[in-house]
Amino acid sequence: MNDNKRIAWNSIILYGKLLISVFLGLWTSRIVLNELGASDFGLYAVVGGIISLLNVLSTSMVSTTYRFIAVEIGRGKDGNTNSVFNTLLIVHLLLALFLLIIGEIAGIFYIKNYLNIEQSKIPDALFVLHYSMIATCFTVISIPYQGLITAKEDFLTSAIINIVQAVLKLGVAFSLIYYTNNKLRLYAITTTIVILFTSLQFYFNCRKRYFEIIKWHINRNIREYRAVLNYNFWILIGALAHVGRSQGSALILNLFFGTVINAAYGVANQLNNFISHFVKSLNGAAVPQITKSYSGGDQDRSMSLVYSITKYSFFLMLLPVIPILLS
Repeated sequence: MNDNKRIAWNSIILYGKLLISVFLGLWTSRIVLNELGASDFGLYAVVGGIISLLNVLSTSMVSTTYRFIAVEIGRGKDGNTNSVFNTLLIVHLLLALFLLIIGEIAGIFYIKNYLNIEQSKIPDALFVLHYSMIATCFTVISIPYQGLITAKEDFLTSAIINIVQAVLKLGVAFSLIYYTNNKLRLYAITTTIVILFTSLQFYFNCRKRYFEIIKWHINRNIREYRAVLNYNFWILIGALAHVGRSQGSALILNLFFGTVINAAYGVANQLNNFISHFVKSLNGAAVPQITKSYSGGDQDRSMSLVYSITKYSFFLMLLPVIPILLS
């Protein structure tokens, strides 16, 4: 399959994955809201907001990861993908540890002193915080493996894993219907298990298909760590603004209005995230080849892909948008 056909095929895969994931995600949110109730759903949303604020570093590292891996792959024999991958993995391991420590300290302090909930709900909020931090660590550590799969343009594998995750989350939502005790705690535990399973799937797929790239060794080249962190700094600015706008709003709403308003905001924010992710992911199939072409010296093809994917993404967005506007 030539490069242009691969982009077209991967675009179809991404488009299909997004449609399925959005449908399952909205269905899951509706069931979870019905089973947890507005107060507990809002509690989970606002505690998750604390984690998102602390997790802004890992959010910015996603694009950093596949960018560096794709550049190294584009260099061909002159590149050392294994060295770059291990640099990124070590950075993410340290980042996961940092987020765990800071998240526990800051999260416990916020819940006990500022979270606007009943005193009887504080143990549940702390329980959700602890499991959310564990889930965050799994997600952060899996980012280099996700980046490698993206850089290798293996979007089918990524799509299957993400769809399975969406199906499992729907299964978690249905399990709440038949559980009669503390549903909020069950939801926190099962969601963490789903995230752990998803992270392991990324790891085992990379181990099976790209073992030479992910083979472990400690990279002692300080310049490579510095390059990753310097590049990530600029990505971090945008990610910080985005997360601060969405999750910072959740904390402020809770301070003045309580968890019921957080539930309404959480549903609206989830829908907004689905749409934003849908828009941003449409051009994802071409990003690895744009990066590889540029790092390989073929700047003409890199710019040509940028122009083409912009037009195609616009027309793909028209398919769902026009019926909505006309309805």
